[in-house]
Amino acid sequence: MKRQIQMITLIILLILIAIFALLNMGTVSIHFGFSVVNIPLVLLLFISILLGMIINFLLSTINTFKQNSKYNQLKRKKNQEVKDLNQKIEHLNNQLVNKGKQIRK
Repeated sequence: MKRQIQMITLIILLILIAIFALLNMGTVSIHFGFSVVNIPLVLLLFISILLGMIINFLLSTINTFKQNSKYNQLKRKKNQEVKDLNQKIEHLNNQLVNKGKQIRK
């Protein structure tokens, strides 16, 4: 449900940006210090949005990798603890069996 709300919000935001861009079809000058570029405002907006989306994708991908790494680390730790506990249980069961044999003699 949360994902659907995010998607709907994104679509609404994109529609609003498109309307804004259509209302602002004029040309703008971008000064880079060593040169000046004249491009339509619509193109500038779309380039800015595209760069924002790429940056967002990269940051979320990095975050996902970090979370997966932490998950795998915790999973390995849990598996080792389960293995250790099973060995202790087996050892205690063996001790119990040996004590039972001693009592029967």
